[in-house]
Amino acid sequence: MRRRSTINIIIASGLAASMTYAQGIAIQGPADVAGDWVLESTAIYLTGERDPEGSKWVFGADGNLARTSLYKFSESEGTIEEKFEVKDGKIVTPNGDTFTLIDKKPDTMTLKGPFGYYFFKKE
Repeated sequence: MRRRSTINIIIASGLAASMTYAQGIAIQGPADVAGDWVLESTAIYLTGERDPEGSKWVFGADGNLARTSLYKFSESEGTIEEKFEVKDGKIVTPNGDTFTLIDKKPDTMTLKGPFGYYFFKKE
């Protein structure tokens, strides 16, 4: 009986920790994510299979975002520039896409966006 209680406590603790992790880290302002980042991969699930990417995202401390990607068919680069805001601790783009900061270390960052998870490495 005691063993069962211990197992239940361990499971409950793990679930609580994973729920907190999935909710993300509140962003205070654009400076929290500012920098030149390479989108290395994306995945539907945080621990799922990752699809390689390679676009460059530059988050400015002033709220500017520039995303540069290579178009596969024309083999030319294109850049989309837009302003982003921080609302309720999340990044919000003008078209309404919302990104939640899941993890950030000096050289890596993980965002959860409208199509899954985005894994970045500092350039």
